[in-house]
Parts: sequence; C-alpha cells; structure tokens
Amino acid sequence: MLKLSEYDFNTEVDVNILGHIFEHSLSEIEEITTELSAGPGEHVPLAVSKRKKDGVYYTPKYITQYIVENTIGTLCNEKRKELEIEEIEFDGSYKKKDGKLLAKGKKLYQKLDGYKSWLLSLKIVDPACGSGAFLNQALNFLIREHKNIDDIIAELTNTALRLFDTEKSILENNLYGVDINEESVEIAKLSLWLRTAQKGRKLSVLSNNIKCGNSLIDDPAVAGDKAFNWNVEFPQIFNKKKKQAWHITTATYNTRYSQRMFDNYVKPGEPVLLSEKEEQIITDKIAEIVREDKLNILAFNVCVDHMHIVLVCEKEEVPKIMQKIKSMSARTCNIAMGRTIPAQHGGACSTVATAVTTAQAQEHAPVPTTATVSETPEHAPVSEAPVSEAPVSEHAPVSGQRGKTQSHLWARKSGDTEIQSEEQLYNTIKYIRTNRQKHKLPENKKLEKTINEMCCSVNRAFRAEYNGGFDVVIGNPPYVRQELFGEFKPYFETKFEVFEGTTDLFAYFYEKSFQILVDEGRFGFISNTFDKTKAATKLRNYLRNNTTFINYVDFTEVQIFEGATTYPVIIVARNSKETDSIFKYTKIQKANQSRIIDIDSESCVEVAQNSLESRSWSFNSVQGSIILKKICQHQSIKDQYGKCFRGIVTGFNEAFIIDRLTKEILEKEHYSSKDLIKPFYEGKDLSKWHTAKVDKYLIFTRRGTDIDKYPALKQHLELNREKLTPKNSPEKKIGRKPGPYKWFEIQDSVDYYKVFENEKITWPNLQSENKFCLENYKYYINAPSVVFPSNSKTLLIILNSKLIWFFLKSICVIRSGGYIEVKPQYFEQIPIPEFKDEETFENLADKIIKATTELQAIQLNLINLLRNKFEIERITKKLQNWHKIEFKEFLKELKKAKVKLSLSDEAEWMQYFNEQKQKAQSLKAEINKTDKEIDQMVYELYGLTEEEIKIVES
Repeated sequence: MLKLSEYDFNTEVDVNILGHIFEHSLSEIEEITTELSAGPGEHVPLAVSKRKKDGVYYTPKYITQYIVENTIGTLCNEKRKELEIEEIEFDGSYKKKDGKLLAKGKKLYQKLDGYKSWLLSLKIVDPACGSGAFLNQALNFLIREHKNIDDIIAELTNTALRLFDTEKSILENNLYGVDINEESVEIAKLSLWLRTAQKGRKLSVLSNNIKCGNSLIDDPAVAGDKAFNWNVEFPQIFNKKKKQAWHITTATYNTRYSQRMFDNYVKPGEPVLLSEKEEQIITDKIAEIVREDKLNILAFNVCVDHMHIVLVCEKEEVPKIMQKIKSMSARTCNIAMGRTIPAQHGGACSTVATAVTTAQAQEHAPVPTTATVSETPEHAPVSEAPVSEAPVSEHAPVSGQRGKTQSHLWARKSGDTEIQSEEQLYNTIKYIRTNRQKHKLPENKKLEKTINEMCCSVNRAFRAEYNGGFDVVIGNPPYVRQELFGEFKPYFETKFEVFEGTTDLFAYFYEKSFQILVDEGRFGFISNTFDKTKAATKLRNYLRNNTTFINYVDFTEVQIFEGATTYPVIIVARNSKETDSIFKYTKIQKANQSRIIDIDSESCVEVAQNSLESRSWSFNSVQGSIILKKICQHQSIKDQYGKCFRGIVTGFNEAFIIDRLTKEILEKEHYSSKDLIKPFYEGKDLSKWHTAKVDKYLIFTRRGTDIDKYPALKQHLELNREKLTPKNSPEKKIGRKPGPYKWFEIQDSVDYYKVFENEKITWPNLQSENKFCLENYKYYINAPSVVFPSNSKTLLIILNSKLIWFFLKSICVIRSGGYIEVKPQYFEQIPIPEFKDEETFENLADKIIKATTELQAIQLNLINLLRNKFEIERITKKLQNWHKIEFKEFLKELKKAKVKLSLSDEAEWMQYFNEQKQKAQSLKAEINKTDKEIDQMVYELYGLTEEEIKIVES
C-alpha cells in the first residue's frame, strides 16, 4: 500500500484503462469458464455473452468529457454567472496594502466560499455506471473546478491553505452510480480510489454511493436480489413526501358576492355559468393534467358555477397545482367556445393560443382587491391566502398575431381545507360524488366516465412518493436489444410510459433518468439513435413533450465503440417542459471516423424542438423546416399513384440465385427450367437513371409451384434441401425461418410478382445519393431493394432531384457511412405536385438516360476487355471507376492484379485509356449539366425561392 500511495496514477496511467481491460475480459472469462465446465471431449456452445447481454461497451474519453462539460459544466457556468464570479480581475479595490480585505474583497470571498459549498451540494449520478468512465470524468472536472476557486481564494487572501480535503469530499458528496454488474461496480470504485489515492490517508467509503443493482426494476419478484429502489438506496437524495388530503372548491367568475364586497360598494358583474358542453371541456382538460402530472385525485365534480376536488399532495404543492388547473382549463374552454382566438406561433407551424402580455393569469378573473371568497353551502369557511399569479409560461408564448382578449372563467381564489380524519375524507368524497344530484342537475354519463377515469383509490393516492433527486444524470445506457430481456417486458409495460414491445433497453434508462432528476436538472446520454425507428415512437413523444433539448450530436455516420456496430447520438437536455425551445444539432461527418473528434468545432444548426414529430425526428434548421412544410402541402406519391413493393426474399440466396452458366446447364437439362428462371438484380447492381443488364438469375419457385414439373430445378435445389427446409419445430436448428412454405419455394409470398415483369421504377435500399432508375428489362429484384409500378419519366425526374434528396434525408433512417435507408414507408411519403408540361420532363429524362446508358457501356466495355484479355478474377473499385483515375494509377491497379505490360503495350493502352476516359468524362459532364437543369425545374415545380434553393443545396 505504501508503494501504491506513492504512484502517480494521474499522469502515469489513465484510470479509465481499467474500463477497457474489464470490457475485453468479460468474453475471455466466459470462454474459460465454459471450457472448464465442459466434460472431456465435450463442446459446450456459448450462450449470449455477458458483455452483449449487459450491453458493456467502453465510452471514449472525448465523449465523456463533452457530456460532463455540457451538463455539470453548464450548471457551474450558470451558478458563477448568478454569483457574478465569471471573470475576476484583481485591483486595489479588493484589499488594503497590508493585505486585509476591504468590503469588496470580503464580499468576493463570501461568494467564492458559497460557490465551493454549492459545488459540494451537487448530486451527480450515472444509472449504468459500468467501470466508471463518466464518474471519473465528473471527478476530474470537479477537482479542477475546486482548484480554480482555491487559486482565486489564495490570491485574494495571500494563502495557499486548502480548507478541506477536496477529492474525498467530492467522492463522498457528489458522485453516485449504479450498475447491474458486480464486477463493474468494484472496478468503478477502484478507478475512483486510484484517482484520489494519497499517502497517509484512508480510502473513502464508496459503498453508500456506488451500488450494484438493476436501475430499472425495484420489485424483487421480478429482478431478484438485483431489484433496486432508488428512494430506499439513496435516502440522502430522496425524501418521503408528507402527503395530506385537501378539499378544494373553486367558483366561477362573479357567482359569489361576499359581505365585504357589499360593504365596499362593489357591484357584482355578470356571473359565469357553465353549460354542459363547457363542463365536459373543463373536465377533459383537468383529466389530461391529472394524467400528465400524475396527480392524486380522490374525487371531482363540476356543477354549473363551481367545482370540487379532493387532492392528495403536500401543502406546498396545492397553490401551484390549482393555479395550473384553473388557468389551463379556462384557456382550453375559452378557445373551444370561441372566446379566445388562437394565434399563429412563429417557427415550425403549430397553432397555439395567444398568451397574455402580462405576468398575471388572465384566465383567473381579476376582481377588486377587497373581494373575498364568501361562505357558501358548498364549503366551510376557508382561509383567504391568495393563489400565486400564473407566470406567462403557463400560457402559450407570445408570438405572431395576438389573439382576442381572454374571457374570465374562474374566481381568483380557491378555498382549500385540510381533511383531518378518515371519516371526514370518506364523507367529503361521498358529498362530491353526489353534488350534481344535490343541485338537481341532469345525469351525464360521459362526464361521469371521464371523472371515474381521472380519480384513483385512497391506497393509490397515499402511496409512498418522494421529493428530491439528482442535479445531473450522465451516462451510456446499455446496448441491449429487446430480444434479450423478454422476461422483464411485463414489468416495463406497467411502469414506463416509453414501453413498446420492441424497444431496446436504453429507452427505459431515458425515462428513469428524468424520473430521478430534480426540476431543471441536467441530463447527458450517449445511446443508439432512435430518431426514426418505429419501436421508439413513445420514447420520442416522451422526450419531446417532457424535456428541453440543449444539444443533439449525431454520430450515425461514424463508429465510435470498439467491437460494436452502433449508430450513436448524444442528447443533452434539461428536466423542464419548454418544448418550444431551440437546440443545437451537430452532425459528425464520416471523414472524422479515424480521429478523436472535437465536437464543439463541428458545424451545427439550430432546430426548433416543436418541429420534431412523433413519427420520426428530422433535424432541419428553422428555415429547413419551413421548406419541408412547403413541399409537404402536396399529396404523397402513395395517395396519388399507389404503393410500392419490397423485392424478393428467398431465405437462401446461394440456392436460388444463379449465374449464366448454371442457367444454361439447367435449361439444357430440361426445357421447363426456362419458365421459372428470371433475370435478376441485386441492390448493388442498381444505378441512377438506368441499370445495365447483368448475368444473374433467380429460380422463382413461388407459392403453389408444382416442383415435379421442373425436374432439373428440383434436382438443383435438392442439393441444399436441409438448409432450405423451414425450421417449423424447436428441435430443427438448420434451415430457413419458420413459415407455411415448402422446402423448394421462395421464402416469402410474392403475390405481386407480376410487378417485376413490367416497367417499373426501382432503387436500392441504401443510398448515398438519389439512385432511382427506370427498369424495363423485366428483371426481378431482391430485397431489401424496392420497386414502384410506374413508367413515368416525370416521376423519375422528380425522384432523382436534389429537393427530394433533401426531403428523404429528413425522414429516412441514417446508417453507417452516411447512407440513408429508403424503405417503402419513407418513399411513400414523398410529396408530388401536379405537373402539366410532361413533355419537357420526359425529354430531359430521355436525354439523361441516354447519356447514362452510353457512359455505363463505355465503363463496362473496358472492364470486360480487362477480364477477357488478362483473365482478371477480381476487379478492384479503382478499376471499376477507371474513368476517375489517371493512367499511372490504372497501371498500378493492373500490377496488383498481376498483369504485366511491355512498353509497347503500355503505349497502346495509354492511348486507348485516354480516348475512353475523354468520352466518359464528356458524357459525365453532359449528365451533370442535365442534372442541374432538372433540379431547377423541380425547384420551380414546388415553388421554391432563391433563398430556399440555397438552403437545400448547402
């Protein structure tokens, strides 16, 4: 231990290396354990690896640093600004000549000391801490922050004395972590100890802060001894609420007249009496608030001129809850009844109600200051503590054209009485439930249903709930696919709003993180992307509606986790509901793959959070969103022209896809083979505008084929019969996926197969640019490529334009390398305007298809010449694109293929190469020129301005 304490762990070894070691050791330990458990000569197959099951992947340091600086760092910047200690320049105004502090110096010292105390009060947690990469980064940041303040204090006071043990205090006060893996937890503790180890000092006790457990599940019946109750495990963070039951009565405007008003000669105004329709609107809105804010309502009723509520909460919560209920229900009712006119909100295009311009909630009726709530038969006398005025943020933000002045609905004050006994509670509930009958109001089944759904049981209302939470949640939630935690799904379904049957584990970590954050707390995660996946619709809704985005960093084009193919994103957010905010979106380009990325130096765009739709998230600038809205005014291609179709899934391509030689042999063996052998394209064969013929063929034995009529094909397929047979029983391990098809049939039913035998527009699933082509050779296409049954050259022109690429990039899933996935559900959303001058479009299409066909022919002719003359088996990418390289590089590629040329051969090849290259480049220039003409015509078709065109092309 003496030698250990003398080692400089900070400079001689990065403690995060432990994370790397642990990550790689998991698989090795499992393999060794499995081998040891096997008997002599016995092979035991590995189960799903622990690393994969627990989602263990080490987070690069520049990622943890970025997240820490943009969460903890942001909070620190805001606090320093609040204390006015951002930048301090010492001069003679802080201390006397003898070094004693003047008033200004004493004030600064108090601020600095207060800031250090505030730093130690921060509560930071990683709910999936692994080996502690984020906690170590947070520790480093806080140590530096304390040191900076200590240095300022030292300069101010002329002393270098440190008032306390900073590292120990940070470990014991600031940092918390949970992980399901016991080894991870121990390594996290060790890494923190090593970072702070000092000679002669006991190691900090971390067992109260870094714990092992299942962060998502608190039920031992589900998670066993790994069940983790945050409130119980961290009592220093969470405090149990002191809940009470309150009977609250609120009258409508001008329906109560007190003695005090009479004494002060206050004339009563026109009373607001609610119609049955208004009662339903108000109740629906309050029910929505109850659901969103998880309020505990035991009874509710609304009766013409007043409403009753039994609310269970802490005393301090009552004013805020009632303020929201009154203001939001009044606003909703006034809009629905036409008394408040909504105004257009600037930005993305949503309509919102106009806000009042003052801080006072105009939905609450302003009454003379002398007014009080009178005694009424509905309620016992109540205290008259005023309800806080609603801030403007309770209403729609002021923007655009202002709406009509608000109409008053509720009286300003509410009566609230604490219910003191169980008998009083049940009597009050009964009284409220029968209140409409008491007032002889008609029965309203719809209203009763809404009220019943809104109210909860007494046990539910008085369940244990907690205040408190962490100031910062950071981390990298586990990369665990939904197939690996099926046993937990019933629990997740009852406990999480983001639950969907096929969503991956990280989604639940997002919701749990915001559950344990304080209001306005900071959040920073790196996880797999979910911006467009169907399984994450509820997660997108939850985050968009309940949090405020600050930064969104998109790494989907680069791979940053060693040993895992992921599509990561960083989300930095605040735990508040400012959904009309603007956040920064940064796209990390593929060119950054091989280096440490300086995220802050990358270009970003500002995106309106309310422009994010639940169906998918598109990160367009505010201007980009306006363009998308403009082009989306047109009907979709599906609505106008019909649906598209996926290519063919054989289930075992090796048997069904054949080359020309095999085709000829099979046709020679039996004439019938010709009927079922179809020309075939794979996605990699497809090109933009036009695709050249290839020598690939498909044995198309669709459902219902009588294989005995095709003996040669049957014999050919028999060679792989075991692999072709569907795995329709648990004991069958080899074969195609289970299904109602025969061993020789194509795996999926392709009832639309005749689409392939006509002209069609087709494209590969993955695209780095528009790659739509008109296919008229009656080729069949493999999945995941897609076909659209149309021969319209005008549509082809539109689909291959820059504007449609701009649209597709905004809605399609992005894959590694910047490719987008143009699946049928995305293609079918493409908006298509009406077009009249089809002849002009078709002429341009003919021109560019002709030039493309000629260019492809020139390219293929030279490649075929190389194959035939030199018998080159594998044509490299550079040789395939020979027209883009110089002759010198062309020769190098030939040498790689073991082709030797004499000097005279070289001279002959150089002349031929340059002639062909000139032809190819000339055709390419013509194609590029026509492409620009097409783009301009499409811009005009959709009515884009010059400024909008610049945005699309930038």
